[in-house]
Amino acid sequence: MTVCYAPPDVVRFILAPDRLDPVCRGILSRPQTTTQVSALYYLGVFLLTCVLEAPFYLWALKGSAWDAKSRWLAVVWLNLATHPAVYFVFPWLSARRGGCYAQTVAAGEVFAWLVEAALLGAVCKLSKARSAAFSLAANLCSWWIGLYVVRALR
Repeated sequence: MTVCYAPPDVVRFILAPDRLDPVCRGILSRPQTTTQVSALYYLGVFLLTCVLEAPFYLWALKGSAWDAKSRWLAVVWLNLATHPAVYFVFPWLSARRGGCYAQTVAAGEVFAWLVEAALLGAVCKLSKARSAAFSLAANLCSWWIGLYVVRALR
């Protein structure tokens, strides 16, 4: 199953578009449109993101002063801080500015990684390096695997 908007394809589109499959290049260069989905669909995508990122954040917080319930709440809280913006605000802004799909995805994913890393450091008191590493791993996992799960469920 080919998914043209997985991390390697988006990075290749930005850095070396001539090395990307022409079909994927066409998909990624399409003008961004605003996101219009039902509340139930969005809730499903949000919960899927939380599930995919949970192992990383739970591991990052293991051994901290946070109890198990608080660690699970942190997973949801981190995603609430970024997911709605990535899913709705970034596409809206990109569509208004004439951006393409690849730019929207790249900007949104970098935003999620950095904001979640900053929150892990500031609120959860993790080191900058640990926060950045776990946030990057969590967001790459939910971006990459989430694409395939959502596509398989369609």
